[in-house]
Amino acid sequence: MRGVDVAIIGAGAAGLSAARELSVAGVSVAVVEGRDRIGGRIFTRRDPRVPVPVELGAEFVHGAAPEVGRVARAAGLAVLDLCGGRFEPRGGRLAPLDGYLQRVDRVMRKLAAEFVQGFHAADLERISARSLAEGGSPGQDPTESLLGRVAGGYDRVPEWLARGIGPSIHLSTTVERVEWEPGGVALLVRSSVDGRASVVDARAAIVTVPIGVLNAAAGEPGAITFSPDVGPIHRASARLAMGAVARIAFWFTELPWDARGVELAAGETTASLAFLQTHAADFPVWWSAHPARVPFAVAWSGGPPAAALSGLPLDEARGRALRGLAGALGISPRTVERRVVDAWTHDWQADPFSRGAYSYARVGGSTAGRSLARPVARTLFFAGEATDTHGRTGTVDGAIASGRRAAGQVLRALRV
Repeated sequence: MRGVDVAIIGAGAAGLSAARELSVAGVSVAVVEGRDRIGGRIFTRRDPRVPVPVELGAEFVHGAAPEVGRVARAAGLAVLDLCGGRFEPRGGRLAPLDGYLQRVDRVMRKLAAEFVQGFHAADLERISARSLAEGGSPGQDPTESLLGRVAGGYDRVPEWLARGIGPSIHLSTTVERVEWEPGGVALLVRSSVDGRASVVDARAAIVTVPIGVLNAAAGEPGAITFSPDVGPIHRASARLAMGAVARIAFWFTELPWDARGVELAAGETTASLAFLQTHAADFPVWWSAHPARVPFAVAWSGGPPAAALSGLPLDEARGRALRGLAGALGISPRTVERRVVDAWTHDWQADPFSRGAYSYARVGGSTAGRSLARPVARTLFFAGEATDTHGRTGTVDGAIASGRRAAGQVLRALRV
């Protein structure tokens, strides 16, 4: 590869956001991505049988999300707000779970386990209480409690960010080593297609890999070695961890909660069911494609229960999800199973380019993201959702914002 002004490691939302900003400013870039696709932890699949996108990674637009909104407007995309309700099994019947986020907000100081694992995908024994207190919960602000989806699929966002910079993106290319000195960087990369090694020379580098990759030990798949070592960065990243998530997307002939035998509280209907809190051990949350009226649903698990599911064959994980749902609905597993047409999943914990779903602060790590956002010798810059300093960690919005922030830092350092 030829030399460029800025080398960017990772073609997720942060890397593409940075690349776009720099390219518009006339700065030459090379974006190096280990996967054979762009998007990072945005991973959308499509199936001709299913009329909605199958999201295997990021799915929801959280809160106001100004960065996602900006891209959506520029790209002509619609963000659809969820307006359905939450249900839970109660007394053998499905009943509305009213005021869920407001209830979570009231108990945040007690660190409600269901919220910490389900929303933050975190380990209760490791997450920073201070980061939770400072980050608050979606229930504190009506705007921030909004959830939406990008119509047509979340992958439309990275597609737009990559528009016009396609030739600068190098897929299936793994960064093995970053050799640097003030004012100069050399990336030692290897093609996963033919195994050929090459070097990318640049004046600066923006590193956007997830915390799980940044914390990976030398020699592990996907790990990156820095020479010389960047001690402050690794000390900061060690105070962060990657939360575990397991999700299985199901295409049914009929939604299981609409099956005969499922009892509802008096006067209720599942027509508006958006979320179902089953409280099952393995997959305690399900959600539908509401407001789309299609028999599609996602089983979700976060935190240590999700970590325990990593590595399981899809059939076994799928069976656990369906049995838990059947128990919550008060019907037989066979009744649920026979309605399944297909299922999809992605093991983010086993993925060498993510090593988890999204970041959270360990005990003592509430300021780690701020440390990661500081440039090293005006040469190495770090971006990604974990480096956001405005309460948007774990979100696509935070990733896009961090890429723009890093691009601005680079432009000032290069005095472009």
